[in-house]
Amino acid sequence: MHKRFMVAAVAAALVLPAVASAADPELYGRVHLSLDHLDDGDDSSQYISSNSSRIGFRGDHELDDVLTLLYQLEGGVDWSADGGDGSTFSGALRDSYLGLSGGFGTVMAGRLPAANQWVYDANYFADQIGDAGQFNNAGAPGRVDNAVHYVAPIAGPLDWSASYAVEQGVDDADAFITRLSWDDGAFRAAGTYLYADSGDFAVFSVSGGFDFGTGDVSAIYVNRDSEDATDPAPDADIFTLGGRFHVTDPGSIKAQISHWSSDADDDDSTMWAFGYDHALGTDTTLHLAVAGVSNDDFADRGAFGYGHGAQPPGGVVTGEDPWGISVGVSHNF
Repeated sequence: MHKRFMVAAVAAALVLPAVASAADPELYGRVHLSLDHLDDGDDSSQYISSNSSRIGFRGDHELDDVLTLLYQLEGGVDWSADGGDGSTFSGALRDSYLGLSGGFGTVMAGRLPAANQWVYDANYFADQIGDAGQFNNAGAPGRVDNAVHYVAPIAGPLDWSASYAVEQGVDDADAFITRLSWDDGAFRAAGTYLYADSGDFAVFSVSGGFDFGTGDVSAIYVNRDSEDATDPAPDADIFTLGGRFHVTDPGSIKAQISHWSSDADDDDSTMWAFGYDHALGTDTTLHLAVAGVSNDDFADRGAFGYGHGAQPPGGVVTGEDPWGISVGVSHNF
C-alpha cells in the first residue's frame, strides 16, 4: 500500500517518491542544470541555473507483520554554478517525513506538499522555464512545515488523502488540504481543496488528463478565494492546458498555456511555453524550452520561477512581457 500511495501523491512529478523496499536507506537525487537567456521586460542576461537539484535518503522498515515505518530526508542542492559563492552545499529542505503504513492506511508527519499536491496535475515544464507551478499554485506555498498527511487504504485507481498543518504555537496559522484522485493509467482526474487560516484564503482545483499512447494532454482549473483584505494575492481564476507528443522514440515535443484571471484591475497574465525533451537513456534527459508571459499594466508575473532556479535579480518589470530560452540536462540517480 505504501508504495502505491507514494506514486499517487506525486500527481505527475516528484512530490512523494516511492520508497525503497529494502530496510537499508536508499541514496537518491537529481542534478538539473540549464543555460538560460532571460529577459525581464527591460533587460536581459545569461544564466547557468540549478533547477530543483536535490539529494536525499529514503527507505522503509517492517516493524512487524502489520506496520511498516517510512522515512525520507531530502534537501535542495545549490552550488556556485548557479550564482552562489560555494560556501553552502544544501539549499532549502524539501519533502522530509517519518510515517507508518498498515491496514489503516498511511500516515506521515514532517515537511510535506501543499500546493505541490495539485500544481503538477497539468504542468509539462516542471523545473524548467514556463513552469506552470508559478500560476497553478494560486499563491499557496509549495510545501508546509509541521504537517500530518493521511492516505486512506483504498484499493484500485481511486485515492483519498488529507493533510493538516498545525499552528505550532502561532494562532490561526494552521491549514487543511483534502484531495480525491483517480488514475487508471490512461485517464486521470483529481480535485483538491486547501484552506489556510493564515491569510484566511481557500484554493480549489480540478484537473483531468488522458494518455493516448503517442502522447498525452492535461488541463487544470484553480480558484483562489480570500476573505482577508490585507492578503497581497488577489482572488483569481487560473487555467492551464498542455500536451506532449512523442515524435521519435526518445524525443517529445510539448506546449502549454496558462492564464491568470485576477479580480484586481489590469492584473491578468498569460504564460506560454514550447519545448522539446530528448531522453539520453533511462535516467538522463536533454531539454530545450522557450517561454514568455504577457502581463497587463499592473501585473508582474514571470516565465521563470517555481521549480526553475535562476531569475532576474530585480524581478519582472511591472506591465512588461518577460521571456526566456533555455537548454538543459537533468539526471536522476
